[in-house]
Parts: sequence; structure tokens; C-alpha cells
Amino acid sequence: MFGNLFKWESGAKRVDYYQLENFSKVLHFVEENYVDKVKMSDLIEGAIQGMLYKLDPHSAYLSPDHYKEMKEETAGRFGGLGIEVTVKDESLTVVAPIEDTPAARAGILSGDRIVDINGENARKMNLADAVTRMRGESGTKVKIKIYRASEEKTLSFELTREQIRSRSVRYTKLEGGFSYLRISSFVERSASELEKAIRELQTQKHDKGFILDLRSNPGGLLDQAIKITNLFMDDGAIVYTQGREDSKKKYEYAQKGRKLTNAAVVVLVDEASASASEIVAGALQDHKRAVIAGRKSFGKGSVQSVIPLGDRAGLKLTVSRYFTPKGRSIQAKGIMPDVILERIDFDVVEEARKKYMKFSESSLRGHLKNASKDLKTQEKEDKAQKNISLAEKLKRDYEVIQALGILKTLSIAKM
Repeated sequence: MFGNLFKWESGAKRVDYYQLENFSKVLHFVEENYVDKVKMSDLIEGAIQGMLYKLDPHSAYLSPDHYKEMKEETAGRFGGLGIEVTVKDESLTVVAPIEDTPAARAGILSGDRIVDINGENARKMNLADAVTRMRGESGTKVKIKIYRASEEKTLSFELTREQIRSRSVRYTKLEGGFSYLRISSFVERSASELEKAIRELQTQKHDKGFILDLRSNPGGLLDQAIKITNLFMDDGAIVYTQGREDSKKKYEYAQKGRKLTNAAVVVLVDEASASASEIVAGALQDHKRAVIAGRKSFGKGSVQSVIPLGDRAGLKLTVSRYFTPKGRSIQAKGIMPDVILERIDFDVVEEARKKYMKFSESSLRGHLKNASKDLKTQEKEDKAQKNISLAEKLKRDYEVIQALGILKTLSIAKM
């Protein structure tokens, strides 16, 4: 079919393309002899998908629908469940659920392995197909099954899709003039939102020190990670990327005049902090600009380029690895915190306290019963609990409490 077109010479070097010749023969025989009639376009697309599947979990062919979804996601607006996924050890794995989405509210966790989507075996799906199956119109339902290694069992969920409008930055004031900054993902407006938040906190004299929370942040746009890091430092390299050739390195540097604060910073990371989150944490750690606290991060240290193809499709291809300013590769290693903080659930502690509390009013014989609440009162209390402020929630967040303690210590040391 293609014959000798698959042999060419460049100088003294001869490159043989016998495998491509075999490919052309297989394509021809399938088209002519397969039991059912098939479209040539479907065969070619399947071959491209298979080729990229052999590379790494993040390289993929993007059909027109997949390409459109990717652009919506980077803009921070898409319909679905709110799960960031990747392929790890040949399994579809949750990197992190996005805050305040169906997945997060249902209790799906980082590290959960998706084994079934709407009755289809997820182990046979590539990453792009799995994402497409979980997305769709708001109000429609998706059934998924996950395997949770920590519990050694499979769990089933029926989730209702929503319009996911990822709120990238949240912030609140803490005691003593300190403040809390939360970035849930790195989308097109993340850096500008964080800059606005810091400036507002500065006008309110709550800029003595900052907790930058990157826990369960699956990453996103590289340029946003660079701009956000630049808000805390204005000199030196932030990250460098290196492709196939060792001699070709591309450095990204902090720009003078972009730094907003000299205040102490504690960055919180965990096992679901990935990609752009690791760039920020790694740069601030290398420059000793922040204390990194929490648990070792996810370890996604590769860079993908998205190349538009014909017919509105696209190619997402891993083109390089990224390194911290000191040359540390994050790929499959992650960022190791300066201070390790294990996760502690205050609700579990409280339940244990109640369980083992030996003496209380309720243990007395003949104690008065608590008056039952009417339905309206209970509904009001439930609504109030849902609307509890971010600052109040943080009072029960062990890692934030510890981070605040670190900030206070740094503040005293500077006195």
C-alpha cells in the first residue's frame, strides 16, 4: 500500500520503517476482511490512541469532544463530577476531588481506583475516554465503583453531575494578624485571584504571615504556578524544564516587581498535591522562602503540550520533565515536606472521647430526657452547619492549626 515510502536516508544514516509497512498491511487486511464493515477513520483514530497509550499516562489523542472538554477545564468551567484522575500502575486513579463538587461531597478520596463507570470496566478505558464518560449534562447521573486500598473493599457511588465552576482561590483572616490562602486548582484566573486576596488582606493588616494551602490540589496550568510563586519571591529561578536532550533546558525566572509580601509563609501539601502545586512548593522550598508542611506530594513532574490537529481534535504530548531550581526531579518522587504532619480527624477524636467518657449527666439513673426538636428547628441547624464559615472550619483542621503554630514561631524568631 505504501511500499518503499517507509525507507529514507539522511546522510550516511539509513532509517528503516518496516513496522510502518506492516501497519499498512494490517490496516488494509482489516478494512477488506474484518467480519463487519469498519470505517477507515475509526481504524486510524484507534491506532493513534494505541500508539500514545504506549508512551505515558498523560499523552493522549484528544477527539473533538475531548479537546473541547480540556479547554473548558483549564478555563475552570465544565460539567461533571469534579474528579481529577490519572493512570497509575495501569489503574484509573483519583488524584483529588475538587472542593464542593459531587465527588468531594460523596467522600471520594485521593488514591481511590476507579474500576467501573456505568457498568463498563474502567480498567480497559484510556484516560480521555474515562473522563468523557464521567462528564455530561447537569442533573444526569453516573454510577461508579472504586476500590479503596486502605479499606480493602470496593465501594459504589451514584453521583449527579453538576456544572463545575471551580472556585480557584479562597481566603480568610486568622488570629494574630495571620491569614489563610487556599488554591484548589491552577486555572486561568488563579494568579490574579490570589494577588487580589493578598492585597485585600494587606489593607486589613492581616499580612503578618500566610498559610498557603495546596492540599488536594491536582495542579493545572504551568504559567499560573510560575505567576503565583512570583508573588512570594522576585529573584531567581522558579522551575526549569528539560526535554529529550540534556543540553536543552528552559528556565522560568521570577520577575522583579511582582513580589507582594516578605511575610513568612507555610505551604501545606499532601499526597494529592500534584503538578503545578509541586512546582510552587518546590521553588519556595529551594529558595528557603517557605516552610513546607504536610505529607509527601503526588509526584507528577512532567510537562504536556497540547497541539491542535485537524477536524478540531488535539494531541496532548509529554514533551519534558520539570525540575526545582536546585535540580530536583519531582517525577514519581514528589516534594518531601520540611515538617511532616499526619492527618487527624477531629470528628473521629470527638467520637472516641464520647465513647470512652465514663461519667456524664446521661449516665445518671433517671436523668431528664433532652426535649426533641421540631422539624423546622432541626432544618435550621442543619442549614447553619452547611453554611459554617471557612474560618470556623479551619479551627477543626489539625494541619492548619499546626501551620499557624509554625507561623507564630517564625514570627517570634524574627523579633
